[in-house]
Amino acid sequence: MRIGVVLLSLLLCANSIVVAQRVERSNSELFSKKPYSKIIAQSGNHVFFIKSNNTFNSKSAQIRLKDTKTELVGMDTSMNQKWTVTIDLDLYAGAEIEHIVLFNQKINVFFSSIDKDGGVVNLNLLSYSMNDGAVIGAPLKIDAMRYEKRREKGLFYISQSKSNNRLLIFHRESSDGNNDFTHKDESNQDTAQEKLSFKVFGEEMQPLTDKLFPNINYIGTQSIRDLGIDNEGNAFVLTSYRPSNATPAAEYKLLKCGSKEHKLKDFKIKLTGKSINDLKVVIDNLNGNVVVG
Repeated sequence: MRIGVVLLSLLLCANSIVVAQRVERSNSELFSKKPYSKIIAQSGNHVFFIKSNNTFNSKSAQIRLKDTKTELVGMDTSMNQKWTVTIDLDLYAGAEIEHIVLFNQKINVFFSSIDKDGGVVNLNLLSYSMNDGAVIGAPLKIDAMRYEKRREKGLFYISQSKSNNRLLIFHRESSDGNNDFTHKDESNQDTAQEKLSFKVFGEEMQPLTDKLFPNINYIGTQSIRDLGIDNEGNAFVLTSYRPSNATPAAEYKLLKCGSKEHKLKDFKIKLTGKSINDLKVVIDNLNGNVVVG
């Protein structure tokens, strides 16, 4: 699969006007407690979204939500409510919703929970019916990583292919157990202890790929910026590197975990003398390209 870098300047044009329909109005007297909503997916004449008393991360397409009681709502395309259920995670210690995706004709809620006795953070899957919002089976443990002392949201990164036949789950594990991915030099000794985990699932959550690699060598602070997976199961993770917290990213790297390859590949993305404010990954399955723009 070829990899191309494109720098884009977008011009927004409004050729038509669409009148918005109000779905719900917040109570001005209880503004701090108003629900926030976010659309999850659309399938046919069904639209699914969630409502929470907490705000969503506006900088990421992935849902990051620390809310143990979230409403999952099903509507038709005329915004008529068909059903509503409550995602109740009160029984799970430190529960956080990592992402919600429409996969295998089910609404799949991925949430993390902490097992302090076992010293791990688990990633669990809870599935709901698209037709009536009924729970399908018991929660399943999908992935796990070492419990780190300074846990932050967003430990697990989840993406699905365009054809919805492949699902990628990625996470990192640091060498010091503090979720700190920073190096002053390119020492193999430090980065080799950091691990990158790639898990790919097919239909009915059938495990297809489970690979663990030492992290690549880098200087500065490594951050995860975006990820994607193609219809063949090849996984891509976009990382950025800053010399310090006060400076912009000086370099990006696209990491590739091939479905039929046993080594992790990395491709450097850099503009000499310039910094890149932001990058996103798009998979072009038709032409076999990965576009970074």
